[in-house]
Amino acid sequence: MTHSFSAELTTGFSNRTISSGWHMRLVEGPAPRRVSGQLIPASRPGAITQDLTSLGLLPHSAEWVAQCGWEYSVDFPWRSSGEGRTKLIFRGLAPTARASINGHALRPGAGPESAFHDVDALLLNGINTLKIMLTPGAPPTPVATDPFIS
Repeated sequence: MTHSFSAELTTGFSNRTISSGWHMRLVEGPAPRRVSGQLIPASRPGAITQDLTSLGLLPHSAEWVAQCGWEYSVDFPWRSSGEGRTKLIFRGLAPTARASINGHALRPGAGPESAFHDVDALLLNGINTLKIMLTPGAPPTPVATDPFIS
C-alpha cells in the first residue's frame, strides 16, 4: 500500500515543497536498541516501517512500531519574498499528529486530506525547523502498511 504525505509552503503564487532532508527518532516506546537514541534518515513522515526496513533496522516483527512515539524533523532555508502571507499545507498527515515550526506548535488540522496553517509570523529568514510528532496508540499493522499515515 502506498501512502502519500506532503508539506508545502505557499506564498502568493509561489510554492515550495518540503520533500527531502527528513529524519526521524524514537521518542517513546518499546523499540530495539539499534533504533533507540538514533537520528534515522527518513523518506517522509509516517513511512516508519518502510524507512526502518530499507535501512535494515526492522527485525522480523513490526508490531512494536505502532506502540512507539516518533518525531520527524527537517531543517529548511526560507527567505521572505514579501508577496503575502505564508501558509503551510499538509496532505496525508494523520489527524492525531502534532506539528511545530521553530518550536511553535501548530493547531491540528481538520483532517488528513489537507491541513492549512498560517505560519508567516513563525518563519525566520534563514534556517527553519519543522517537526511532526506521531503518537503511539494505533493498532499494529502488517509491514506493508504504516500506522501513522491516513
